[in-house]
Amino acid sequence: MKQNNIPFLVAILFVVFLIIPGPDTPALLGNSTKLLSIATNTTRTGINTPVIAAVQLNTPTAINAVGITIYFDPHILAISSVDTQSSFCTLYTDRTYDTHKGFVRLYCGKPNPGFTGTNTLETITFNTIGYGKSDIAISPKSLILKNDGRGTNVLNSFEKKTISVILSQ
Repeated sequence: MKQNNIPFLVAILFVVFLIIPGPDTPALLGNSTKLLSIATNTTRTGINTPVIAAVQLNTPTAINAVGITIYFDPHILAISSVDTQSSFCTLYTDRTYDTHKGFVRLYCGKPNPGFTGTNTLETITFNTIGYGKSDIAISPKSLILKNDGRGTNVLNSFEKKTISVILSQ
């Protein structure tokens, strides 16, 4: 009696393709690296103290454009400076902020072949001006566009950091 091995081979191939990700596929057990993250020097501080927030990019896939907006509470934090000197971007279409409205906007890119790797897109230095909690958050309308000729948005998680400004002890 001849055994039919086709279902067995299909199952093996399915498992192999599921376990071994392609270059644009996150690992099966989860991708612990965020595409866009916010790193801060503190999450709890006193009044009139600098808070530094670095917006960091980590992409295994070539991208060629970002459009990000960061929101914060303008009653708690005020912008001292925004630095994009370490950014991979070579073309900037919008690099604005409004400390009274509570946002920082960066739209920039790099022509083909784009960028792959880790980069600090911008470093925002805030000064604490009020007591309470303020999120420093990436807007869900932000974009990171893959260098695929179609403008595919690959950003799907929107991190935030909460800064607590307390009375000094």
